[in-house]
Amino acid sequence: MGQNTAGRCYGLMVGLFGVVCVSPDACLMRIAQNAGASISALVFWKSFSKFLILFSLLSATMGTSDVVQSVKNGRQNFLMGALFMGGLELSFASMVLLTTAARGFLFYSLNPLFSALFGHFIIGDNLNTRSIVALIFATAAVFLTFAPGLTGQDDAEEAGASLAGDLCGIIAGLCQSAFICLVRYVHVRDLGVTTMVPSATAGSLTAILTAAWLAKSMGSDLLPNENASLQFFGSVAGSGLCVAILLVRLNIAPRTLSGAEVSLITLLETPLGPFCVFLWFGETPGPWTLAGGALLFITLVIHEAAGLFDRHEDNTSSAKIQYKAVDDEKIVDEFELKDSSCCVKTLSTNS
Repeated sequence: MGQNTAGRCYGLMVGLFGVVCVSPDACLMRIAQNAGASISALVFWKSFSKFLILFSLLSATMGTSDVVQSVKNGRQNFLMGALFMGGLELSFASMVLLTTAARGFLFYSLNPLFSALFGHFIIGDNLNTRSIVALIFATAAVFLTFAPGLTGQDDAEEAGASLAGDLCGIIAGLCQSAFICLVRYVHVRDLGVTTMVPSATAGSLTAILTAAWLAKSMGSDLLPNENASLQFFGSVAGSGLCVAILLVRLNIAPRTLSGAEVSLITLLETPLGPFCVFLWFGETPGPWTLAGGALLFITLVIHEAAGLFDRHEDNTSSAKIQYKAVDDEKIVDEFELKDSSCCVKTLSTNS
């Protein structure tokens, strides 16, 4: 297996693991919401939990000098990453609390299209036919999953929807796509930034300060009901851990996969999220959800299998070309050697 193929497989496994870990996030935020949490409280404590986890990870794996040097090498990228991640935390939590889960994830799951566009225009990623077709089928799978709510067949589902929550879903997708593109940008351009985890950590701090400011401005409390405090803090701590794992994985996967491919993998959260809600709240996914999840899974499998096959063919072709070049070089060397021998014999005869 070639180095590129091995790196691609590693990035694929890393991305899949991160998506599986983050799947319970929406379910945990629902639990926190049932405990009486406001948007400000949820964002504040979830971001605080994630900040502690990421800060501890940085302290254990990187020295202070390495972190400072990494930030110095990419100040602008560090600040942009912090803004993107802070915006993601604020908009995603607002999406969960302000609109229905179906509509929220519908708009949020459009992020592969954003990643494909960002990667093409900013980094120069090649949008081959395989990726374009996969993006179309993935988007169709998302729409298929939420078809009943969009067509008005499920009145209860549409009752909690709001335009503000829908917009928050779009903003969350844009922020995640922008961060993925930024990770690829600093890696492709080799800007001396070893990791973007410090930027994600700063993003959590940005969300904490913003949530505290919003709570003070609106006069809301950062603490839920006293009777449900244990349930609240347990759920936000678990939610912060889920997102922290995903962020670490998103700093690794884009180094060997394109932004569009990483976002396609994150779309697996669409069927896995409702499944986690089913396990906790007993909500049974409908046939449309199951059909959309199946279509999405098949699309991802075919897309990745085709990508591995294409790269295997490229590696094989490259090896054949290199082998042929070596053979040609040997033929030239043998010809020159024979020619030299002939010259020597001719000189000896003349002598």
